[in-house]
Amino acid sequence: MKTRIFIILGLFFCLVCKVGLAEEVNDNIVIQGVIEEISKTQDSLTIDGNKIIASPEFFEESFLEVGDKVKIITKKDKNGLEIVSYEYIWDDSEEENMDKAIDADDQYDDIEE
Repeated sequence: MKTRIFIILGLFFCLVCKVGLAEEVNDNIVIQGVIEEISKTQDSLTIDGNKIIASPEFFEESFLEVGDKVKIITKKDKNGLEIVSYEYIWDDSEEENMDKAIDADDQYDDIEE
């Protein structure tokens, strides 16, 4: 009996976590997480098991890669979820590293040739 309760609670917890990562805002669905896969034909990506449709041009312009942490805004399409927009999710340490890299690059702006 205890085993069944733990299984039911575990399944409920998984369902709650899964729903928590995709929220509906206005007619759009927001999904955030780590990019698990980008299709070889560059027409879709997968985040947390959710396949999201995009064009190859989108991938050329976005520079998204497997392993990136992102927040993707999607809309429902007849073929599934389609990307509307995205933004990177940065950890504090990653943000500090980006700021340092930008500052280091900026120091060369004052050098005259």
